[in-house]
Amino acid sequence: MSTEKASHGPLGADALEIRNTGMQEERDQKTVTGEVANNGDEDWDYVQVTAAFLDSDGNVVNAEKGYTDPENIPAGGQAGFEITSRHDPPETVTDYTLWVQADPLFN
Repeated sequence: MSTEKASHGPLGADALEIRNTGMQEERDQKTVTGEVANNGDEDWDYVQVTAAFLDSDGNVVNAEKGYTDPENIPAGGQAGFEITSRHDPPETVTDYTLWVQADPLFN
């Protein structure tokens, strides 16, 4: 079972929630997709999601990072993400854990 959680950016990104995630295999690679929702009152910039790809024993076999699209999420907004594991062979990847962190958006 995958794990999703928010980690803290410089001023805390407690309002960011990872949701609607899933993992697919395509062209011998595993890809995790999902979205980050901003449930807070502040806008966030450079929203980065980190994926730890796990084997059947729960060991980390690879980790990758990616940004949401778009990279900034206004208060009440959401943005999608896609992170691909470059681990070979892909069949050893059976699960994942996700973290999100971001910087406050200064207008």
